Amino acid sequence: MIIRLHPIEPTLISSEASILEAIQVLDKSAMQIAVATDSAGRLAGVVTDGDIRRAILRKISIDAPISSILNGDPVTARADASLVELRELMNSQTRVLRVPAVDENGVVVGLFMIEDVVSDNTGNTPIVIMAGGMGTRLRPHTETVPKPMVHLGEKPILERIIDVTRNQGYRSYYISVRYLSEKIIDHFGDGSDWGISIQYVQERERLGTAGALRLIADKLDEPFLVMNGDLVTNMDFNSLRHFHRETDSIATMCVREHDMQIPYGVVDQENGRLRQLREKPVLKNFVNAGIYMLDPFTLKYVTPSGFFDITTLFETLIEQHSDATSIFPIREYWRDIGTPEDLRRVSEEIKEYYI
Repeated sequence: MIIRLHPIEPTLISSEASILEAIQVLDKSAMQIAVATDSAGRLAGVVTDGDIRRAILRKISIDAPISSILNGDPVTARADASLVELRELMNSQTRVLRVPAVDENGVVVGLFMIEDVVSDNTGNTPIVIMAGGMGTRLRPHTETVPKPMVHLGEKPILERIIDVTRNQGYRSYYISVRYLSEKIIDHFGDGSDWGISIQYVQERERLGTAGALRLIADKLDEPFLVMNGDLVTNMDFNSLRHFHRETDSIATMCVREHDMQIPYGVVDQENGRLRQLREKPVLKNFVNAGIYMLDPFTLKYVTPSGFFDITTLFETLIEQHSDATSIFPIREYWRDIGTPEDLRRVSEEIKEYYI
């Protein structure tokens, strides 16, 4: 078997570039790595999608130099590396997705990619979509259709979710339904028209975003994705899968940075003495984005009956397994749709992002 050595040029970046420039290379090449070289083409280090997201969590400015996050000692291989050698390098506990090939002088001559070396199980990773809510805040749009079937442009919200994930290789779906469930089932059927498999989880009562998982717990025997059916994103779900494994997590919550400006001057004080006055500061916080990756093990903490939300599950996991409960920052486009104003705004925005 001949292993393909991919051209390195789309991933190249100067070792003196900024994090923002690395992001631009990652997004343009869609190869999940930026390879930094010196003026002679010798490898200086690499920046991966995971490195960028960890920098976001540490609140490092995207204008900072990539040297602040650069992996200066990445895994490399010879251009003539065998399949056995590459499998040993790449299919480790954390899985190395990209391996630069270098010559005897350290000059980068190409790139090996894990999908050419190790079979990819993306299509086997189940996606559970919560689509049973009534969407009362989105009325009158939800008076005759469930919230995920409200049209965003020419397609329902739920169809856009399926399109994005299907285009990234996912093929197995569970959709939890309740309110006007026949509208969803009639539209998607078994999923064959989309080249996917859909099974429906019928909620007879409100079970919450984690309570519905107990109905299919016996079918979820490997890490799976869970997401709300009222959001729009073009995020890289495969990067989430890799991040989840790389951080040795049992539960990963996707988050989005949210800015909120306080319309007053904020006073900092100590024992009644004025220490600082900040005029209308902007507070930045990470908020729950409604997308999760869970190991089957976590389902043991879902109560056997009644309403149980996924946020309650995460609160339990934080208490019991804090070292294995993680967050994954979304840096791509993401919006949830709760109100008619959200729907109007997102309808305009998706034209720019081709979602």
